[in-house]
Amino acid sequence: GELVDVPAPETGGLVPDEKQLRLRRRAAELRTRRELHAQIGALREAVTAARARRARLLDADAAVRPELVKLIGAASSLEAYLSVPSVLCAAEPADPRAHLLPPPLWSLYTEGALLVGTPALGSTLYSVSIATSTPPVAGAMPTPHVAAAPAAPCDEPPDARAPLSVRLHVLCARRRLFIEFSYFPRLHVLGAAAPEGGAELLRAVNVDDDGHTFPHGRALLAASRGSPVLSPEALAPAVPFRWAQWLGGIATDSPLPSGGCAEAAARLSLAEVLQAIASAS
Repeated sequence: GELVDVPAPETGGLVPDEKQLRLRRRAAELRTRRELHAQIGALREAVTAARARRARLLDADAAVRPELVKLIGAASSLEAYLSVPSVLCAAEPADPRAHLLPPPLWSLYTEGALLVGTPALGSTLYSVSIATSTPPVAGAMPTPHVAAAPAAPCDEPPDARAPLSVRLHVLCARRRLFIEFSYFPRLHVLGAAAPEGGAELLRAVNVDDDGHTFPHGRALLAASRGSPVLSPEALAPAVPFRWAQWLGGIATDSPLPSGGCAEAAARLSLAEVLQAIASAS
């Protein structure tokens, strides 16, 4: 038969030759190198800026250090002048029993912890601690939910104390004083006691507040249900001062004709109570 030439298939220019492939690869490599060089340049600028910032910080530290040494020396001199132990400046570790405190004692404990080591017009709160109430209440230590309840079980006597109390160690100009705050759940009352002859200082906080009457109607009602009727003297050595209730966030019945607004204006903070004790000492 006759031989016929079959033409090769057309590529349409889609398959480049070897030279074009090399040129494209070279162009891609050049683009990658330019990007890497740009990144390296940015990193070098960042390192230079960081070194300059570090140098500025070192210069500032060198300038401040002499002033800091002077301040430390002045603080040491002031500390020696006031005769305040340096341990007062350090925060005491939290007592693990703090979460067992009833809300009024918890409020007093947390406020006192903020004032530890702070001189206040002649007195310094040396420490705040949690102690077992005296006399202790029979029974096991309450759970956090029981401790946070506003009232104790009804089978407890009205003068039953919460198992834990808050104790303040106060340094005055001429003496030291221990103040123990106890909580009476049935009465919803805080009582303050100061052994070792400090009772007169507590009465001097407010001359119109002698603690011989219950501070609010709820306590009076709970006390009248007992047989015999409970009096504030039965809480001894604790005394239900009105200012003690304010420290625990307990509202009191105002004896003034103007009512609650006058009481709110007359309420004392713990710092003000410490100042009054220092003045009386």
